[in-house]
Amino acid sequence: MQREQVRRRRWIRYLRPQMGRLSRYAWKRLLRLKASPHAIAAGVAVGVAISFTPLVGFHLILAAAITWLLRGNIIAAWIATLVGNPWTFPFLWSASYMCGKLALDGTLAATAFDMQRILADPVSVLAPVFWPTTLGGILLGAAIALVTYWPVQRAIAAHRAHRASRMAAARHRRLRRGRTRTHANREHADAA
Repeated sequence: MQREQVRRRRWIRYLRPQMGRLSRYAWKRLLRLKASPHAIAAGVAVGVAISFTPLVGFHLILAAAITWLLRGNIIAAWIATLVGNPWTFPFLWSASYMCGKLALDGTLAATAFDMQRILADPVSVLAPVFWPTTLGGILLGAAIALVTYWPVQRAIAAHRAHRASRMAAARHRRLRRGRTRTHANREHADAA
């Protein structure tokens, strides 16, 4: 038992920095995109929303199509679909299933899964789960998209304003330094 806990802790210690590094990299990629804050925020909102649907093979295609319709940034949408990954899909899909089941039936009854039945006849077993999960994914995704858009748009705009002020201050320092050197060079030439 003790040995298993040590192994699990090592694995978690390995994954935590990797996930942090991935999220920092994704955020920096979003900040550096050459698009308006609206386009980036729209792309992020759509990418996060699409991650709630069970249409795994179509996440990038759906994100690109919806982002194009909203005049958002497709690269931002593709980066934001990283919200849906093997570690988060069980949580996203269970929440989507519960929301869809509640919207369709008004109940929160969970469905039991038997792996042998799923492997024997996947269509008949998973079809009753697929439609509530899809509906719930659309509903939750729309709500999350609305919640995601404004903070991302404001963060991008604030970052760009801060970067512009830093660049202006650096340009001002360079100009002042250049004038001082030119003035000192003239005095040196006059003295000679």
